[in-house]
Amino acid sequence: MLFFSILTVTYNRAHTLHRPYNSLVRIEKRNFEWVVVDNGSSDATQEKVLEWKGAVDFEIIYHRISSNKGKAAGFNLGLELISGDYFIDLDSDDGLTENAIELAEQNIRRFDLCNLPDVCGICFRCIDERGDWIGERLPRMYMCSSRAELAHKYGLSPSIDFASVIKVAIGKQFKLIESTPPNHVPEAIIWRKMAKTYKSIFIDASIKVAFRHDGIERLTNPHDRRRQPRSIRYRQSLSILNDELDWFWFNPSFFFDHAARVRRYALHIGKGIGETFSELESVWGKALFVCVGVPLGWCGYAVQKISIRNDA
Repeated sequence: MLFFSILTVTYNRAHTLHRPYNSLVRIEKRNFEWVVVDNGSSDATQEKVLEWKGAVDFEIIYHRISSNKGKAAGFNLGLELISGDYFIDLDSDDGLTENAIELAEQNIRRFDLCNLPDVCGICFRCIDERGDWIGERLPRMYMCSSRAELAHKYGLSPSIDFASVIKVAIGKQFKLIESTPPNHVPEAIIWRKMAKTYKSIFIDASIKVAFRHDGIERLTNPHDRRRQPRSIRYRQSLSILNDELDWFWFNPSFFFDHAARVRRYALHIGKGIGETFSELESVWGKALFVCVGVPLGWCGYAVQKISIRNDA
């Protein structure tokens, strides 16, 4: 029997942690564990989890970090604690559907994932607490693809939230980039890196519930991108040039824009052309940066500086 690890990293979310807990209690199959990494919460998180630990017939592994080191540090630690064949990253304000484990197991066996070394796992879509689908429908019911292909070839939004069931052996190869809170290096940077080596099977069915209508601010808020420091936005655009450039001809303007952003953000944070050039991993990425990114990025930087000066 396959065994699954549900990994939740939390910090002061005692008021939402009942969502993943209640959803796991409702799952009939018990071939899973719930690993909770607490980033030094000062609320009732510890008391709640320890109370639940003694009340259920599945294993809850609780590990508390002395201080908040950020989602990435907690996630990386959690990867060392899990013991399943596959894992699901479940935020502390989300839940799983009642058939989540059954559906994951069925499709792992359907596609014989254990014998597909170039496939890292299965990505399911999400619904909200009203049962409405989140994001666009997939072009087909089943697709062996990557998020980059879905975005650039099929036009799906790159910010669609998928629930990924990932092989633990592969997931442990791709640790998140740790940073000091409140800064957070987007997980997408690592998922892009994974997608360069491994494909995923995308299924137009749901195993995760994202709560959006209860008035509580979500952990994953698309508006947070506007508040990211320029150093983080620089890394985001750099990773796109490094890891998604194979899809250039499907969406050239997208890559022109990110080449310009790389240079514009670099100017804001004091990085020279040579330093950025050395961080680009391919000849095509370097060429795009020099021919397009440098002139357009400098123009964008100059316009921003003039605008700020005029506003002052």
